[in-house]
Amino acid sequence: MVYYYSATNKTKIYADLLADLLGCSAYELKAEMEATGEVKILFKALWAMIRKKDIKVTNMPDSFDKEIYLCGPVWAGSPALPVLYLLKTADLTGATVHMLLTAGAVGEKIIQKATNCIISAGCVPGKVHVFVGSDDTEREVAEEHIRKLYLDED
Repeated sequence: MVYYYSATNKTKIYADLLADLLGCSAYELKAEMEATGEVKILFKALWAMIRKKDIKVTNMPDSFDKEIYLCGPVWAGSPALPVLYLLKTADLTGATVHMLLTAGAVGEKIIQKATNCIISAGCVPGKVHVFVGSDDTEREVAEEHIRKLYLDED
């Protein structure tokens, strides 16, 4: 199963594509974000990160498989707070968690931070990658990369 958080629908493109390629469903995580519009969401997200405040997932699933794919944006060099909330509060102990993150830039520190968050949640880190870009016109490129990075296809 692919679980994703996407405040501006940029990550949704990747989550839907990943789910299609895996032959499974994508489940959208809803969060307590009262802001609308990219700039307001960005400000609220950064403010919450600075204050180290949780942004709760309001539709937390009841159960999870032993292997999941978690997609979300990067906020201030870390997975978005709703993604971290899921990792902190869901019963995922021992599950393998793969992560697909979307960001303005790729960095090894982001991948390491995401991997550490997975480990801190008592999970086994799977494949963790960061994707730059989010436009539907990039679908072919994104599909090629997802096939290579997550499905081990050349």
